[in-house]
Amino acid sequence: MVAYLLWFFLGIFGGHNFYLGRIGVAVTQLVLSITIIGMLITIFWVLVDAFLIPGWVRAQNNLLAVQLGA
Repeated sequence: MVAYLLWFFLGIFGGHNFYLGRIGVAVTQLVLSITIIGMLITIFWVLVDAFLIPGWVRAQNNLLAVQLGA
């Protein structure tokens, strides 16, 4: 839920990617959002991210479970 809230409010700046630990992608989205052409690319990118977030969250949860010894 948190990832989707960040996607909705800060998606254009990569907020959801920072939260999910995808720092390189987040920085790229942040830098691209500064320019007009980059903003157009980022808008499309963020829309695609909406469908990919559940898989990323599942992967992060599995990684955390392994780290905690579950």
